[in-house]
Amino acid sequence: MIKRTDETFKDICAALIETEARAKTYQSLTREQTGIIDTDDTDRLIENIRKRQSVIDEINKLQEKVKPYLQLHNQVKFQAEKNDIRTAEIENLLQSIRAILADTQKIDIQNRKAAMTKMNLYGSKARQVSISRKSIKRYNGDEFFSDPVFFDDRK
Repeated sequence: MIKRTDETFKDICAALIETEARAKTYQSLTREQTGIIDTDDTDRLIENIRKRQSVIDEINKLQEKVKPYLQLHNQVKFQAEKNDIRTAEIENLLQSIRAILADTQKIDIQNRKAAMTKMNLYGSKARQVSISRKSIKRYNGDEFFSDPVFFDDRK
């Protein structure tokens, strides 16, 4: 079991500060995504999504690194005095990370709705273009249509 020492405190704080920085990067990329969706630039959108995924992967790695320390912190938190500076600092970092990620989640939900709206709009336009092309081909006689044939099987 990990014991709470000054070294573990430094480790957990360093990892949480790194996680907070990555969360801010993720939030920034999510805000950037909002503008990209509005401009209809699919190449930039795909690149943004790749960057966001790499940041998510980095945050997940940091969380795995911090997990044992957080379990220790949760045990110590119940035993700590209310004026324990180290416990308060860890709690402030965790609260900041949660707030950043909650805000980012709200932005991401709005982005998804906007993207779905655009996708539905383009889907209906694509269907309309397809129908128009078929109509033009029929009008120009480019497509061969035969009249229906019915066979009388009665004898």
